[in-house]
Amino acid sequence: MVTFEKLISDIGFNASEKTEIISFASDKYKTEVIDFANKLVFDNLWKPLYEKAITSYDYGMASLVAIINKAVSAWDKYVEMGVSYDIYSDTMSDICVWARNYRRIYGYLGFSELEWLDGSVNLRRFKLGRLQYNFGHFEASDDHDISLDIPNGSRMIEIHIQQDGPFDDEICGRSLKMAEEFFKKHYPNEDFRGFICHSWLLSPTLSAVLDETSNIIKFGERFTIVKHEVENDKQAIERIFGEKFKDKDFKPTSLQIKARKHLDEGGHLGNALGVILF
Repeated sequence: MVTFEKLISDIGFNASEKTEIISFASDKYKTEVIDFANKLVFDNLWKPLYEKAITSYDYGMASLVAIINKAVSAWDKYVEMGVSYDIYSDTMSDICVWARNYRRIYGYLGFSELEWLDGSVNLRRFKLGRLQYNFGHFEASDDHDISLDIPNGSRMIEIHIQQDGPFDDEICGRSLKMAEEFFKKHYPNEDFRGFICHSWLLSPTLSAVLDETSNIIKFGERFTIVKHEVENDKQAIERIFGEKFKDKDFKPTSLQIKARKHLDEGGHLGNALGVILF
């Protein structure tokens, strides 16, 4: 049986964070706002709660409590599907990741990425090893750089890269293998053609700031690049520099230094769409 307190501990929150969450959840003066958040979360009404969560501590924390409650209730569905607790708790660890991102932005613990977590609590996204996966499809386009034998609308497994954790090439390889086996086992009637990923991590122009031994470069080399958005630097800048965060003790990494120099000299980091076919 999964409880509220057990899940908080198992998805990565530390002792002080756990105390803060439980204290808020048990505060009788917060009952009204928590009940409001629970109703919206369990009804999958994300937008009105999001708008409150980004402007109020009470609603930010109530959103966090509500999404944890929704995650606890989802466990029975994971059991019915035959998914292990390890995969379930790994999948729900995104709650902790986004709660800490919220704190970096607003200065206190809370949660606002409700629509993103919809995939996890409603069994449409799973974390399998290092990477996250959900249902996707292939959209053929005239601006693709190459021609692949993939019919338009083909079922694909979409890859997302959770921001926390090591990004070793071997770990990513194990995750991809695990995902292929997982989706074939649990969705045997789906004709998945392979993996698809849209990310700055796949951009070939990253070779200008990273050497060939980089795990990011190795990850990108696993994919056949379908579309290279050379001048689309937005995601790369956000992920590399974290400009939306308000960390006080900022010390640039070697990647940040090299990327900044590359951009200052008129270069681009780019973005790319890639596939790995089964």
